[in-house]
Amino acid sequence: MTNMDAQDPTHSTSDAFIGKVLRDKWRIVRRIGEGGTSEVFEAVHRNGKRFAVKVLRRELMQYPEAIERLLHEGMIANLVQSPGIVASFDDDVTDNGTPFLVMELLEGRTVEDALDESPGGRMDPGEVCRIGIALLDTLAAVHRAGILHRDLKPGNLFITKEGQLKVLDFGISRVETAPGTHKARLGVAMGTPGYMPAEQAAGDWGTVDTRTDLWAAGAVLFRMLTGTCIYEEETASETLVASMTKGAPPVAHRLPHVSPTLAAVIDKSLQIHLPDRWQSADAMRDAFARALVEVERMASEAAAREPLDSVVPNVQTVAPPKRWSVLEHARKAAAWAGLVGVVAAVVSVVGLAGMRFSSGHVPDANLPNAAAAEMAPLPTRTEFVASSATARTSSSAPRGSASAVHGPSIQPKDPKRSPMPTVEGGWLKESRQHRSAGNKSGSNTARPLPDAGVFDSIYDE
Repeated sequence: MTNMDAQDPTHSTSDAFIGKVLRDKWRIVRRIGEGGTSEVFEAVHRNGKRFAVKVLRRELMQYPEAIERLLHEGMIANLVQSPGIVASFDDDVTDNGTPFLVMELLEGRTVEDALDESPGGRMDPGEVCRIGIALLDTLAAVHRAGILHRDLKPGNLFITKEGQLKVLDFGISRVETAPGTHKARLGVAMGTPGYMPAEQAAGDWGTVDTRTDLWAAGAVLFRMLTGTCIYEEETASETLVASMTKGAPPVAHRLPHVSPTLAAVIDKSLQIHLPDRWQSADAMRDAFARALVEVERMASEAAAREPLDSVVPNVQTVAPPKRWSVLEHARKAAAWAGLVGVVAAVVSVVGLAGMRFSSGHVPDANLPNAAAAEMAPLPTRTEFVASSATARTSSSAPRGSASAVHGPSIQPKDPKRSPMPTVEGGWLKESRQHRSAGNKSGSNTARPLPDAGVFDSIYDE
């Protein structure tokens, strides 16, 4: 490191640059970022206000053209009166002659960073329209000042924390009202591959005009909307060739369900021939405003459908009524009738046991086995129904008398051999038969329910 380098912080490393003071006014606080030609630092003026200081890279000091471009950028900011341009407050050189700019300090992120952090690398169509409108408002002011940007790309668009769009880096811009600024050699491409139209990629600077910037703006918005670059070649050289020889693909090929109006606005800006593009930033800006109306309408319609779509699956999960529900009711009624019969039989037997106990026929443990055998175990459910169907109680018999019961005696069977009946047969069928027999003998037993087939025929009619 030379003595000059030790005295000049711009020729030291970035870390050594922190804390130094430029021109006794600008104290460097921290490094913000860097570009291809310069580094940017946050600085505090001696009055306490914060600014951004842009310093040319050390290795470019030997190129007068690089120094001229940096100072040119500061001049452009003062020529354009627009909130979309970064304000420039001062330009100067260090003691060693290294140029720097003092500019407005921005807090936020570039569109490039926003795309990297977005799902799918793209933005919402409504946001694309709003950024497009802001960008074209700024370009309209730039073009009215007689300036061509010539290097629009996602990395040169900045969104502040307040949502304001700023256009950065006018380093290779050209001022039409000042011939020779900034000079470009015929046949030499200047710009960023993928964001240059055919005339710029070919270095045909005689035909480059405001519509060249509009093509670049369309390329940026194409990337923001679809998440892809127009040309997807692997190298910069192949991308330049594609820019000169191939037209841009329609937006709908990359994003089929996009708003047709929005797609048409971007497609028109990317036409390979200058007369086929938008002819002014104002016209393209108005077209984006119309597209925004359609995009918002489509978003509202989609939002209105969303609650309905979320309800329909729940409605479909409800099972429809069964056609044979009447038959099911009939079968359930028959099952309940059988159950009532069982309960009645149980009540009868419990009554018999009660009458035995009340009349003094209580089994004694000291009685012989023959006497205790009168208290036989209770029969199964099938036997209850069969026996109770024919059992009758005499109205003249004294209450509580065991002799009041007439009919066949209850004979228990082996429960293991008594099968469990079903609704269609077994004890229900047996109950019906005994009730029919009871009716013939003058019994007051209820009439049996009709068979399930009767309900089938009624429903079918």
